[in-house]
Amino acid sequence: MLSILPLSDQYAAATTGALRSQALAAGESLVAQDQGTPQTIGFLFIAIAVLIISLIILQSEIFSRTTAYTGIVASVVTFADDISVVIAPSVAAILMPASGVFWVLWWILINRKARLFRFTAVSSGYPSMDAYKSV
Repeated sequence: MLSILPLSDQYAAATTGALRSQALAAGESLVAQDQGTPQTIGFLFIAIAVLIISLIILQSEIFSRTTAYTGIVASVVTFADDISVVIAPSVAAILMPASGVFWVLWWILINRKARLFRFTAVSSGYPSMDAYKSV
């Protein structure tokens, strides 16, 4: 939470106990709100990226439609969770685990049968993951 940094400076520059108490109370208030953290913004960017990837996967023949739709649902639930963190934190407590389930399912579907590794191995010139299965 970058908004705490100016309060930290105010606390350090305070000359009286009353000014320190005021800066401390403002900082505790910000921590209690826990709205719009950088982590929330990070999840939002990841959700946007996965939404774009899932829309591309939907048009691809490499991955199944189930994989694409799971990524789309994971992104939408994450968007709803990010919005609810600010508007209705009690709803966010329900949406966060739900989005986590969809993310894990999407990762499993993406990596099922190591298709992703095979695709990158072919395009990059590295040996496929099949070469490592005998080890």
